[in-house]
Order: sequence, then C-alpha cells, then structure tokens
Amino acid sequence: FERTLPLRSRPPLTTMAKRGKKWNVAKHVERASLLSMTLSLLSLMNARFSFPSYNLILAMWGLFCVYNRSTRAVFVLIAFLGVSFVTDIVFMSMWSQGSTNVLLTDDQASSMAASFSLVMMCFNFIAKCLLGYYGIHFFATLRGPSSGGIGGGGGG
Repeated sequence: FERTLPLRSRPPLTTMAKRGKKWNVAKHVERASLLSMTLSLLSLMNARFSFPSYNLILAMWGLFCVYNRSTRAVFVLIAFLGVSFVTDIVFMSMWSQGSTNVLLTDDQASSMAASFSLVMMCFNFIAKCLLGYYGIHFFATLRGPSSGGIGGGGGG
C-alpha cells in the first residue's frame, strides 16, 4: 500500500508549468469538485422523481483526492468518472424521450421541478468533464515525470 506523508512533511501544492507560468492543478480539481457538488445538490432537490446521487459522492471523492494527494485515490476517481459518464448518458436519455417522457406529468409544478433537476444534471455532466480533465492532469503531476505506466507508485 502507498504511504502518505504527515501533513508537515508534505510537498507544497502540486503545480505544473503551463505556457511559462505555474498552474496549480490541485486548486482546479478542488474548484471543479465544489462545482460538481453544488450542481449535484441542486439536481437532488426534486422530491417526486429520483435522480442519481452518485454524482455527489464523486464530487466528495474529488475533494478527498485533493487533500490526500494519493495517486491511487485520483486513479479511482478517474475510473469512476468514466463509469458515471456512461450511466449519466443512459439516465438522461431514458428520462427525456419524447411522448414517453416520465418527467412530464399533469402537475405542472412537479414537472418544472423535474426539468430543473434534469438541467442541473446536464450542467453537472459538463462539470464532471472538467473534473476528469483536471483529474488526469493531477494524476500525471502526482506520478512525476520519471514514472511511467499506470502501475503502483513510488517505493515503500
């Protein structure tokens, strides 16, 4: 198992060189995770229809990755983001199909709430794309330039 360093001996925030200036990847992962968490909470505001709550857990896992700085945790985040992209597309396509749209009900208030939740889930999909992009860069930064492949990290 990978060892984690005590808080005092951890290196400074992970940075990358991007066009001549430092790019703080950890800060971008944190911001994308907070955005995804907010949009996940907004998509869960509907009480009548059930929307997937795994997006909230993925956002929390992204925040955990920023503060833990474990390559395994970031790799698991990227893997589960890939799975959640597929399940989100399936969920959004099943719940918004023409005349069989489950979100359209006789009650206009619940139909509007369900539509709002679906739109927030679509925005969350975009935020998760950002989180995946920054997560891949964060993983590459944590691995360092000398290590190759996806296998286990440094010595221990």
